[in-house]
Amino acid sequence: NVYSAKTAPAAGATTPFRFGVAGDSNNIAYPFWAQLVAKLPSYSPDWMLFTGDLVHVGTSQEEWEQWFAASGPFIATVPTMTVHGNHEEMATAYFALFAMPGQEDVYSFDYGNVHFVVLNDSPPSDDELTGFEATFLDQDLAAAEARPVPPTWIITSHHRPMFDSDPQEGSNLTVRAAWHAIMQNHHVDLDFNGHAHHYESTTPIGADGGVVDAGGTRFITSGGAGAIYDSPDATPNPWTIVYYAGLSFGIVDVDGSTLTLQGYRVDGTKLESAPIVLTK
Repeated sequence: NVYSAKTAPAAGATTPFRFGVAGDSNNIAYPFWAQLVAKLPSYSPDWMLFTGDLVHVGTSQEEWEQWFAASGPFIATVPTMTVHGNHEEMATAYFALFAMPGQEDVYSFDYGNVHFVVLNDSPPSDDELTGFEATFLDQDLAAAEARPVPPTWIITSHHRPMFDSDPQEGSNLTVRAAWHAIMQNHHVDLDFNGHAHHYESTTPIGADGGVVDAGGTRFITSGGAGAIYDSPDATPNPWTIVYYAGLSFGIVDVDGSTLTLQGYRVDGTKLESAPIVLTK
């Protein structure tokens, strides 16, 4: 079949755009991911960010075929930028089936006036977190900020969340120690994650890991694309806006100096009582 897709606006352009965010569809036969895919077109995202763990066994070609079958024409018409999750296992299939920039598991790109950096927090060696990847993150963001016209928004994404209320695993302190300070130094606005099988949005979090009134980074876990859900009871903390363990996704609208984020259940009901609106 022949399909069409919409290309991105020029880097730096203030053209309004919308993208969806989902992750962790890794489940047998992928029926829940198929349900989410059936709902997403009604929101007309220009593209998707998938926060990792597309399949359960990254080396299984059968699972990849099931995932693509469940994705249907959506994946053919809505460009999808992927994050390497721990279940992708650095498998040949992951790198063969998707064509990301750079070395594909660690890369950056611009979409309009937003600069995105994608990292791999499940590399072959944890030394890469504080070595190559930390250097890449720092240098890439410094270069973006040094442009004659810097990006309005900076967004990062990787699989394991730094701030998370899942009572089983919770926040990944190793990843936080490796990258949080760098993100704060470069004023990252949003950090999207998966791994924890729920949807969660936070208040702004500052360099010391505490809630701040201004600045800071908001951390969004969007891992409700079909994997076995976390406990419905979140670990209490001062920074969670919403926590929902069920089939879910996020929708982000960028319109120049305004960014709006809203989480949704698969039935279309909203997760946050009011959308998160950021302005610059």
